[in-house]
Amino acid sequence: AYYVSKQGKAQRLASTEMPEEDPNVPNSAIFVPIKLGEHVRGVMQVFSYHLNAYRQRDLRLVEAIGTQVLVAVNNALLYQKVRQELIARRESEERFRQLAENINEVFWMYDLQIERLTYISPVYETIWPHTAQQAMANPELRYDVILEEDRAQVRATHLRPQHGERAAIEYRLAGADGEIYWMLDQAFPVFDENNAVTRIAGISANITKRKVAEQELRRREAEFKALVENSPDYVARLDPSGRFLYVNPAIAQNAGRALAEFVGKRPGEINLPIDVANLAKLPATVKPLTRIIEIPAGDGETRYVQIRLVPELDGEGRLQSWLSIARDLTDLITAQSKLEELNRTLEQRVVERTKSLAETQRIAHLGSLEVDLERHIAMLSEEAWRILRLQPQPDGLPLEQLSAMVHPDDRERIAEYYANRFEDNVHELEVRIARADGRAAYVSMRAKPIVEDGLVVRVLCTALDITERRMAEQEQRRQTAILEATTDLVAYWNQAGQITYMNAGGRRMLGIAPEVEVASVKLESILTPGGWETLRTEAIERAQRNGIWAGESAIVHAEGMEIPVSQVVIAHRDHNGAVEYFSTIMRDTTLQKQAEEALRRSRDELSAANTALEKAARLKDEFLASMSHELRTPLTSILGLAEALQSKVYGPLNEKQSHS
Repeated sequence: AYYVSKQGKAQRLASTEMPEEDPNVPNSAIFVPIKLGEHVRGVMQVFSYHLNAYRQRDLRLVEAIGTQVLVAVNNALLYQKVRQELIARRESEERFRQLAENINEVFWMYDLQIERLTYISPVYETIWPHTAQQAMANPELRYDVILEEDRAQVRATHLRPQHGERAAIEYRLAGADGEIYWMLDQAFPVFDENNAVTRIAGISANITKRKVAEQELRRREAEFKALVENSPDYVARLDPSGRFLYVNPAIAQNAGRALAEFVGKRPGEINLPIDVANLAKLPATVKPLTRIIEIPAGDGETRYVQIRLVPELDGEGRLQSWLSIARDLTDLITAQSKLEELNRTLEQRVVERTKSLAETQRIAHLGSLEVDLERHIAMLSEEAWRILRLQPQPDGLPLEQLSAMVHPDDRERIAEYYANRFEDNVHELEVRIARADGRAAYVSMRAKPIVEDGLVVRVLCTALDITERRMAEQEQRRQTAILEATTDLVAYWNQAGQITYMNAGGRRMLGIAPEVEVASVKLESILTPGGWETLRTEAIERAQRNGIWAGESAIVHAEGMEIPVSQVVIAHRDHNGAVEYFSTIMRDTTLQKQAEEALRRSRDELSAANTALEKAARLKDEFLASMSHELRTPLTSILGLAEALQSKVYGPLNEKQSHS
């Protein structure tokens, strides 16, 4: 048997040591090798107790039987292998189905060989106006609802993976409810064992909310830019060390410099006498600061500027920048000074109050994870690796390493989730992570637990990178803080004249309580009749024609008193150039008007006093002239007689007469 297994050839043997047959000992044998290809896997043996019992034909018969045994063994091995592969495939398809049917995105698979969709996840039917089965039967249905201007490009993008490349596209479609949805499609090639593309896998994500947020952010940015860049106040943003990050045109125009000359420099480096050297020493929890400084001007005069510094913090309370709002009070203070010189009866009263609020919007990317709690391993999709800024690892990511990247506060919430979530539902989590490159990020996760015997053994997750959206929200909060920090009235109204927004300073100026909805306040009701007529017939018309109008007006406080204001009206246009809404900035000029009126009254009183003095002087001169004429004649006679007596014309004088 050993010899046959080594040589691979059949052998027929007979005993030569025993001359007679022994019924207890085999005397003849046939050995046939069982081969699998060129390799001998075993030896088939046939024995007989008779001498020379086998012939050559018996050898061939046993070889034939051995061949049949080999075929049967091969079939059994093949059957076992196929069965194992089928079981593995069913398990893989079940995991895929669970993942695909529990995410908000549409997962689809296209077979290039039969040119048909072979799978579409159920979420498809919540967006498209037909069923997934109809789309698989007729692939053109899903393209028919795509807007015509996007349709051709979407078709081309879906077919790009057949050349082995990954593709993505954003487009619009008419949904089942008649609304227009923004979709993000990502398509990937699927290779067979010969590295040939046989299928295309794709994910369709509804990004309508993200697009709406982007449009709203752009609109807010345009509003902020229009308000700040047309404001007469000096608005700037400085880093914690006191270097300029942004200045509005009012600062550049007043300093006679280009905007680019300010960025990255401290005020002292460009000869602006504003001391911000101590900004870096202030704690991040400092309250807003307000002070008035004196600035020597080039003409020898002194200008008075009120500066308000508001700290801007990030989501974790760290100081990011300083918002500076400066207002030139020179004209007001100069008028008050002149009034004090002429009439000490007027006292200067200035009241300033501000308030800061926070608001924030960008693009998100989707990844998927399968967390195995028994093996403590997380299997990540390519996009999930990208979100973490890690190189993909075929064996997955250890759960300890993944957990270490999560913010400690969120890590406790996730641990509690794993321990207590036994129901078969999808749950949403939002976590903060520290990426491998050291940067912080925000991820929105949807998780579905897989429960076995009452315990969570696996968790299927989708991960949406919402970092840019969080950053956009923080930027939006900073922009809104500028509007809420000013004491001026800032408001928006639509074409119908309905007020859609008013800042806290405007509410205080008009006496409107915080709980009152500004939509219930009519634009006409906050203006005097003359102010409303000016706004309706002049301001709005010029703003529509020129983009902006500036002038004086008057508003009415809730208690009925009129408040004079300087007003700016801006017309905001949509992408088609049509006026979409209006905004206005109003500044209370009551103190300025009072100072001007008091100065005018003092000048009038002084003028009247000068006129009275001139009249008295004229009467005095007339009186003296008349008295001089009446006294001159008798005095001349008396003077002549006195001179005659002194000359002794009438004789000598006695001692008493000489003494007199």
